[in-house]
Amino acid sequence: MSKQVNLVEEPLLFLKQYHQVPITFKVESILEINDNKAMIMNEHQIQPYYKDYDDGGDWEELSKQFDTSNWAIFAAYIDSKRVGGCILAFNSPNVNMLEGKDDIVVIWDLRVEPQYRRQRIGEQLIQQAQKWALQRKCKQLKVENMYRKDWYFGIGHRTD
Repeated sequence: MSKQVNLVEEPLLFLKQYHQVPITFKVESILEINDNKAMIMNEHQIQPYYKDYDDGGDWEELSKQFDTSNWAIFAAYIDSKRVGGCILAFNSPNVNMLEGKDDIVVIWDLRVEPQYRRQRIGEQLIQQAQKWALQRKCKQLKVENMYRKDWYFGIGHRTD
């Protein structure tokens, strides 16, 4: 039986704590494009390795690069343990995916502790992001993650 997940909106001052949840994935295969025009791809098994998407990133510099005054962090807790979270970018100049508009929210980052994955925590965070975007009268919630697109489609998201 899975435990209750509590989602909490936190200020960006919690970036250091947010960053303590790893965003590491095990890579076991690669896709090779055989026919670029027809987009025919073959999957090949490889020697497994771990890819750390935080490698080289400095989250504490985020507010120096962008105006994050309209951004949000949602943290997922089970009991008092932080098990995941998402960062939402909104109404912020210099974020290309926002297209200079104030009716788009971008999921800047989404992460769940490896041992808590496949328990619908990411889906709950996405649902919270949708509510947050609707409260701001946004027409679009964007994400850019080609590696996990099947997961997003699986929880009901679509492309334009």
